[in-house]
Amino acid sequence: MDRHDWAALNYLQEAPAEDWMCFAWLYLDHFYFHLAVWMANQRSCPEAVALALYWYSHPAVCLEYRRGGNIPEYHSTRFAVFEAVEHRYTANFYAVSEIGFDPMNDVTEPVGPLGFGRNWLDSLENVRNLALPQLNVPVPGKIVDVRTRIADWVEGLPPHIAALVPNL
Repeated sequence: MDRHDWAALNYLQEAPAEDWMCFAWLYLDHFYFHLAVWMANQRSCPEAVALALYWYSHPAVCLEYRRGGNIPEYHSTRFAVFEAVEHRYTANFYAVSEIGFDPMNDVTEPVGPLGFGRNWLDSLENVRNLALPQLNVPVPGKIVDVRTRIADWVEGLPPHIAALVPNL
């Protein structure tokens, strides 16, 4: 982990659920891979965030790696997130919170000219049949407007946390 990861990890110890979702989305956008593994293994991780992390890990690809047994190094953390969530989600390991996530209408990933939410189940070939049924069901709650929430973040961190990074 680098200084940004450590700053984010320390911040998440007390961060609101909405910011956990922001870090999950940044993981999708190829930041914070090691932080995502840590998040997926925390009881304090909101259930909706765990579900988002699962889908952001591209489960169809991870399932192919599981079958083939050969996980490329560049996907090892993605696979670790996928497996952590898969094993813990059905055991009610994750924290209940006020935020939600819908894998069939992920508004953090608008698609098409009208900006409808991404349907992770439709976008991945045969994933409906591959994923655990519980991982296909939305977590009810307030949907986080991630793009607005992170608009003033600096290098993937809330400003007050980013200001601490040079001193770490």
